[in-house]
Amino acid sequence: MVKSQIDPDTGDFLPDFGIINDDEGFYKKYRTKEVQDDALFLIKANAPINTEIYGYIQTQLNSGRIKFLIDEG
Repeated sequence: MVKSQIDPDTGDFLPDFGIINDDEGFYKKYRTKEVQDDALFLIKANAPINTEIYGYIQTQLNSGRIKFLIDEG
């Protein structure tokens, strides 16, 4: 997502996403003039964060606040 791409189905140009907290500058080399500034936030995952995120996502899915574009089935 930090590199721009071309959609293989439609041929649409998809710009790259900029990182908000790239303090070390690891992703600055991928920036182009079409970058969507501050679109992503980096987090370093660990067991407690994974558990918290999983629980939060399950709650949001079960309450209907997150919907997928395609139904399962």
